[in-house]
Amino acid sequence: MTSISGFYTPSTYQNTTALGQNLQLRKSISDLQTDIARLQEQQATGKKAFTHGDLGSESNVVQGLRQKVSGLDGYLRTISQVSTRTEGIQGALDVLQQAGDRLGINGMTALNTDADIQLQQIPREAEGALESMITALNSNIDGRYVFAGAETQTRPVTNQDAIMNGTPGKMGLKEFSQLWLDANVGDDGMGRLSITRGEGALAPETLSLKSEGGVFGLKLRGVEIDGSASMPGLYETANGARGDLTFTGPGAPGDQVDLTFELPDGTETTIVMKGVSAKIGTPPTDVVEYEIGDTAEQTAINFRVALEARVKELVAGEVSGAASAAAADSFFEDNPPRIPEGDPATGATRLASAGNTTVKWYNGPGMPNVTVDGHIQGSAAGLPALNDAPANPKAGDQFLVGATPTGGDPFDTHAGEIATWDGASWSFAAPTAGTRAVADTNANWDSPPQPADLRGQIVEYDGANWQVFDPGTDGVQVLAGDQAGGDRSDAVMRWDAGTSTWSVVDPQPTTLIDDNANPKRIGTYDGFAWTWTTPELGQEIDDTSVTPAATRVWDGTNWAPTGRRPEDIPEARNTVVAKVDDGTYVSYGARANETAFVDTLKAAAILAAVEHGGDNADHYHALASRAAPNLKSAAAKVIDTRTAIGVTEDRLNTLKNRHEDVGYLTEQQVNRIEKADEYEVATELLDAMNQLRATYSITGKLSQLTLANFL
Repeated sequence: MTSISGFYTPSTYQNTTALGQNLQLRKSISDLQTDIARLQEQQATGKKAFTHGDLGSESNVVQGLRQKVSGLDGYLRTISQVSTRTEGIQGALDVLQQAGDRLGINGMTALNTDADIQLQQIPREAEGALESMITALNSNIDGRYVFAGAETQTRPVTNQDAIMNGTPGKMGLKEFSQLWLDANVGDDGMGRLSITRGEGALAPETLSLKSEGGVFGLKLRGVEIDGSASMPGLYETANGARGDLTFTGPGAPGDQVDLTFELPDGTETTIVMKGVSAKIGTPPTDVVEYEIGDTAEQTAINFRVALEARVKELVAGEVSGAASAAAADSFFEDNPPRIPEGDPATGATRLASAGNTTVKWYNGPGMPNVTVDGHIQGSAAGLPALNDAPANPKAGDQFLVGATPTGGDPFDTHAGEIATWDGASWSFAAPTAGTRAVADTNANWDSPPQPADLRGQIVEYDGANWQVFDPGTDGVQVLAGDQAGGDRSDAVMRWDAGTSTWSVVDPQPTTLIDDNANPKRIGTYDGFAWTWTTPELGQEIDDTSVTPAATRVWDGTNWAPTGRRPEDIPEARNTVVAKVDDGTYVSYGARANETAFVDTLKAAAILAAVEHGGDNADHYHALASRAAPNLKSAAAKVIDTRTAIGVTEDRLNTLKNRHEDVGYLTEQQVNRIEKADEYEVATELLDAMNQLRATYSITGKLSQLTLANFL
């Protein structure tokens, strides 16, 4: 309790002069009035003191507690903001999940019913679902786009009309996917597959199956034969693969040939060809029947007719659906997207960068560049050295005729020359100075007229002899052709100036820049063949083949350095971080290009981009059979994302409750120090008033005055 100023009794003044008495009375009254005023103010405000100095030694304690309360209030405001944003993200993801899940269910239901009318409704449903998805991913909360990662002022997803139909000078998904469809179907509806009989020097009972679309169309991957037919095996051609199927006799019912093809989206399908004496009724599902003829030639004809019919059915359905799905993958995932190079229907065999010719669907951060892990200084074709012509060359194959060709063989009299097969006949020419090739390991490369063992090396003709090619700089790399043999086929080889030898690079790069090409194209190896794309002005790559790794940009002539190093793309959640306690942070960022969202968007978009009806029914059925299940699995991934954000929300709620509890207790501590007890103040005030009255009374008596006169 606060002490009251001293109280003077009559005896206090007995031995005091009149002046002293007067001064003491004035001081006593003034002190009591000050105490009363202070107590009245405490009673009115509930506070003990009105400056930190008045708190004395407890001032530092109060300031520390107040600072703690202020910090907690700041964290609570941050938690409130973050909670509002995560709530908005969850709401948007709920829309995304529900739209994708519903479209996926409806698509799968339509696929499982005989009524095609239901499948015809899916394109319109997909349009509506896509609109909902894009709106959700463009959610803006408190002036921030919550699906743009750290770039919260950037609207992440382009509008639906531009994505689907394009903008002036830029193609949308509909036109983009049509290019892919044309390149995979071909102008004859055979999926870039040709089936010829008795080609060139081959017998009329031999069928040549050739995948000629490069990266497009049906790619022949395997053949299994049970019956009276034979095939030496598949071998690569300039733009695919070839297999020569020879019927060694008419055959018998039950003969079977299984042809396995890779589809444009990387999946595989097998055509089962079964020989029958006569076609009666409907064949078993997934079996194509061909009639056994009286001769091997007639059987080959029947086989070809049946196979071509089945291939056209396959192309109209599965190949077309797979092509549309693959187009959506490139449109939404590649940076930049890739399109067929050349005439899509007839001439395209590889992909080129779409660059600025295609609408960019995503405008936020986090789109990865192509990563290059090797550079080459051109390529060298494989050049096997043989004394005898090979049995099954492919068009364009070249061979070095050995020193001792067999008499009567097509190579006879052409020792030392380069033999070229054009698909029908051989031509021969002497090597010219500067001709470069990869020698195989055949012993013919270790015999005259070669002056040294050149087996397995990259060689160059100097006008008189073949020599190991010396590029003049240690570490130069060259891509060996597919005829190089062994582990050298389609492999990058490096020059060792110390040993003057070429060796296969280990590990092999999978993405290359050809510095000798014009323009300096990008090559990607898929385990089967190299695919080359032409760079687009302004395109960036991350070059990891140099130390330190560097980001480069195509300036129209060279891959120029940008002065930047490849950026590690942060996990989406880590793009936005908030401090919610001392040393405690929560991550709650989101990007529209996250895998779960992209999978949902692209499935809905391609279902909306392709029309259903007429001759397109099988195409759409095959597409829906891919996209609908993908929507279901994508919806599950969205749920995983929602769960992760839900964990953050739970953590925020826990911290909010803790901060509120700690803040309340801290305020109580401050109040115990700063707050005046109203009962104690009232008691002290009453006591002070009584003392003041008593002092006035004593003063009056000492002065023989009434209180009124004294006043």
